[in-house]
Amino acid sequence: MYAEIGLWISGSLLLWVLSAGLAMSAALLIAVGTHSRHRVFRLAATAAMHVTRGVPTSLLVIVIGLACMRVGDVPALPVVFPGTSPQFQFVAWGIVAALGVGSAGHIAVIYLTAWQSVGSKRLEQARVMGLSPSQQIRVVGREVLPLVLGPLGA
Repeated sequence: MYAEIGLWISGSLLLWVLSAGLAMSAALLIAVGTHSRHRVFRLAATAAMHVTRGVPTSLLVIVIGLACMRVGDVPALPVVFPGTSPQFQFVAWGIVAALGVGSAGHIAVIYLTAWQSVGSKRLEQARVMGLSPSQQIRVVGREVLPLVLGPLGA
């Protein structure tokens, strides 16, 4: 009994960690894309942000979960979710994708708001000081990171 509960909890934690990693990575791509010089990338990132914010995540989970159930077993996917039978591993991966995509737009807005609050003047100051691009990102990142962590933890 307790072993099964432990498997369920560890499977849920793994699902959450994977979907959070996907959401934060996708959000960073969206946020960077909205500042792209290329109009196509900028429009695609803006559209992705609005679509992922507009569709409820619970709807994505249900639709993608049901679609994955219809597909059935996909042997190429790794079996990493403890306590989940092999025939539902594809469904679990689908739920990870749905949770990641559903949260990406909201997290992208948090990234963009933090960047805007620091302002492009800081990056310009770092450039004027003669810092390399990686040093510029590190300097500005130190100011942006606390602004991002607050809303993500709430």
